[in-house]
Amino acid sequence: MQLRVDIRDADPAYVDEKVGTELYVHLRAVPAIVDFRRAALARAAALHAAADDDECRRGALALLVLQRAMLAVEDLAGLLYALEEPPSFQRLVSYNLDDLSALFARLFADPALTPALLGLATTDAIAAEPGLNDEQREALRQLSAITLMRVDAQLATVQPFWDSLRDEAKKTMHGLAFVAGRHAVEPPGAGMISRALPSTPARPFAIPLTTRVDQLSRHVNTEVGTIALTPEDVARFVAAGGAALDATEVLVGGRLHGLETNHAYTVPKTYVDQLAPPQRAVLAGLFGDSDE
Repeated sequence: MQLRVDIRDADPAYVDEKVGTELYVHLRAVPAIVDFRRAALARAAALHAAADDDECRRGALALLVLQRAMLAVEDLAGLLYALEEPPSFQRLVSYNLDDLSALFARLFADPALTPALLGLATTDAIAAEPGLNDEQREALRQLSAITLMRVDAQLATVQPFWDSLRDEAKKTMHGLAFVAGRHAVEPPGAGMISRALPSTPARPFAIPLTTRVDQLSRHVNTEVGTIALTPEDVARFVAAGGAALDATEVLVGGRLHGLETNHAYTVPKTYVDQLAPPQRAVLAGLFGDSDE
């Protein structure tokens, strides 16, 4: 089966040179995906907040929030991984979890990588842009700096969440087994599972059971861990998911605008309200009704 795609809202040659048709088509779909993910995260959080006093049910709904938040984080990380030079749609559909963990490590090791992936205008790019006066250039520089600061903060929220819970969240997506912590700490206990608990966190918590088969010894080994699911933990899940969605909107808004206007760099207006009123006024004519 073959699918033909005609690009009519951008220069096809420019798009192909910068990211390729397949990745561009995905970028066009991301705003709708973000809306879907944000609504799903909000529904899961609302279900958890409205849950009754049944500890097991509250824990199960907390796992649902974890899953919804991690899906948003993985969307962001996968897209950043695909946009790393040279951008590649194949990277988007072939990464593994370790690839994304390594990407987050690179983002914090190399200060130049995040603005490059965002396509965020540098000081030199703003200075070289024709048709701007000094006040406009200064306002754009400040807006670019604010944007990078906000995205860096969002990534700082996302990375520890990803690194600490990526495997457990994946288990919820693949239907692997969990035991409600209550059954392991209250009589009559859960036998070997209770004895293998590495710690007893605040309740509610869940116990993921990761079973691996050693083909050489023909033994089945089950690892016992814990996932804290208190209201404070759920709030952290929601914060990480929201941060990932906000960062994704900035990333895709800027990259799409650049591709559609043949600009290598952009300055999203997402955080323009954080500029001083005179600077916002200076930029009003530049932005018009567009997003960049």
